[in-house]
Amino acid sequence: MIVEAAVAMPEWRASRFRPTVVLFEGERFAVRAHHHESRGPHRYELELWPDEGVEPPGAVVEYDADFVRRRGQRQSVERASGVLSLATVPITPLLGFLPSAWKTRLERRFGLHAVAATNASITLEKIAATLCGVLSVIHLSTGGLSTGELVHALWLTPLLVLDGVMRLDAMMKAETPPPGFLEWLIPTRFRRSLAKERSEIYRTR
Repeated sequence: MIVEAAVAMPEWRASRFRPTVVLFEGERFAVRAHHHESRGPHRYELELWPDEGVEPPGAVVEYDADFVRRRGQRQSVERASGVLSLATVPITPLLGFLPSAWKTRLERRFGLHAVAATNASITLEKIAATLCGVLSVIHLSTGGLSTGELVHALWLTPLLVLDGVMRLDAMMKAETPPPGFLEWLIPTRFRRSLAKERSEIYRTR
């Protein structure tokens, strides 16, 4: 089945491993490919989910009228906040460190792609961890064993690496909403419940 959409659907993760499962008219489909050309629609290729011998699915999305309505609302928000989105591009990696509930609110209100922002924050973590590692090696090789920079680098490097690995694992498992900095310390069920509760409060306002 081919689905074409005017806007991207980041919750539809195309992959050969743990893809998003789309429920449509009583059938289960796996998102296998996503294509997008300049100024063209987003084209998603889906295939029926086999009954036997398959890997565990990723996220499950019901493709119905309510989903299309929410997608249309998101498109309107993205158009209205286009200028603001361009202004936030330089700080997108920093926004990816925010708690998942905050990123959900920013996605609803300003069209921030929580998944893309989280990916960017993980990339920034990799760069920061590499720089901290290089700084540690330089200080150790020059005999600076008691400097404040070395002390900070020695505890910050493993923290950044651990957080990046845990959040990347959550992204590979298609956890929604994607976790913020050190948010993997909070149980997933509680985190989703908190994000849902805050989202409901935001909608009532």
